[in-house]
Amino acid sequence: MPYLIHRVAIALTLAALSSWASAQALNLRAGGWDMTMSMAMGGGAPRITQLKTCVTKEELESDQALQKDESCVQKLTVRTPTRFAGTMSCKNQAGQVQGTFEIVAVAPDSVHLTTVSKGKGPQGNIDMRLEMKGRWASASCKGYDD
Repeated sequence: MPYLIHRVAIALTLAALSSWASAQALNLRAGGWDMTMSMAMGGGAPRITQLKTCVTKEELESDQALQKDESCVQKLTVRTPTRFAGTMSCKNQAGQVQGTFEIVAVAPDSVHLTTVSKGKGPQGNIDMRLEMKGRWASASCKGYDD
């Protein structure tokens, strides 16, 4: 997976499990999360990847998780306890990607994220659709990336 696309996917994973501001956090549980990511490039067959991530209570109450990738900027257009939607733009020496995202907290232990992105990278144009489904797995982060 090209570096820029990988960074976007990780940034969006973290965004899916954190809030942009403590005023209106997503209604999700802290702890270890199991994520299934389906990514299709240029209309091709989706590539499925399993991810594990840890989200702390502090990350759910602040914007700490999004600050881990300074090359991406997100702008919210919808913010409720069960749905965030907006635009994102990532730019670094490997290229630039812009798109939209929607994060739905289906329940405190279930989240669904969809993004559609277009841009340019070192190998040409990028046209990507990313879907992630996550389920809360553990109150402990032992064995989960943070």
